[in-house]
Amino acid sequence: MTGELSRARELLALAVAMAEHERDVDADRWQAAVEERADELDGAVTAFLDAGAEDAALRLVGTLSYLCQDTGRVTLGRDLATRVLTTVGEVGDARDRARVHLTLGELAFRQGDQPVAIDASEAALRLVSGAGDQDVERRAEMNLARVALRDGDADAIRRHAERMLDLAGKDPAARLGAVHMLGWAEHTAGQIEAAMQHFEDNVLTARAVGNRPTEGSELLNLASLSLELGDTERASSYLRRGIDVAADLGSSYLLPAALTEAGRLLVLCGRPEEGLTLIVAGERQYELAGLTPDPGDDAFLEQRAGAVASLPGDRVEELVTVGAAMSRDEAVALARTELGS
Repeated sequence: MTGELSRARELLALAVAMAEHERDVDADRWQAAVEERADELDGAVTAFLDAGAEDAALRLVGTLSYLCQDTGRVTLGRDLATRVLTTVGEVGDARDRARVHLTLGELAFRQGDQPVAIDASEAALRLVSGAGDQDVERRAEMNLARVALRDGDADAIRRHAERMLDLAGKDPAARLGAVHMLGWAEHTAGQIEAAMQHFEDNVLTARAVGNRPTEGSELLNLASLSLELGDTERASSYLRRGIDVAADLGSSYLLPAALTEAGRLLVLCGRPEEGLTLIVAGERQYELAGLTPDPGDDAFLEQRAGAVASLPGDRVEELVTVGAAMSRDEAVALARTELGS
């Protein structure tokens, strides 16, 4: 047990450092150090809980949300957060417990579990209210704004986003999430061009502060909204840039949406076979990552159905088999080739 506890503490130190540097330009380097030992996370939590080190278990799990989203470990992160919260109850530092609730809430949202996302995010807010942890407050408000987006509630999205702006002050990196959700508030209210301006602003800010995940996410959003406006040329440009960022990051969160959106574009451009293949490949990446599409990211389903209806049944079966068997790298290579042509 002593050896297991020692390794658990080593992993905790790496995870704490990862969280401290998550907004740095070289954040990937810090995350990679934890990802290399991700198979030890479950055992580390068990070691801490068995040793009565509840605070250590809370601190570890409270760092894991972004890692789990980026590396396809969403279900693991949810399971760890639920286990730790159930075990510790009201024990431990309130801010550490708030971060575990935040981990649970963010990961629940990514899997489409609205009730858990709401309950966990609101629990995080209650725990840090007046405690000066504006990062947790801002992220919890962000998650509640996302929930409102999935519910199609523009007023609620805007309310949470404006609270995020208040918490962020003049820090451009901290304002990215608020600007992103203001964009979705505009989109939900039917103002697509206004939404795109928010996303364009965020691409520039994210690039300036070195936040590549946000840069990639907003490029994909701009591609999707361009398709809503019928501008396939602009959508293709945004998509190529977004796929480059997602592939460079190796992001299990960004790449499924990039692939399905590329497939959607190809179907709309009259290439149903290539489009269906990429859509299925993207669906498989969602499955492997333990994710469901974010609000709006499921628009590809209409083009999927259209491609299936336009092709012979045996050809559909063949393409579905090919797409589902593709590795992530193979799917990215196909998307780049098809978008380039």
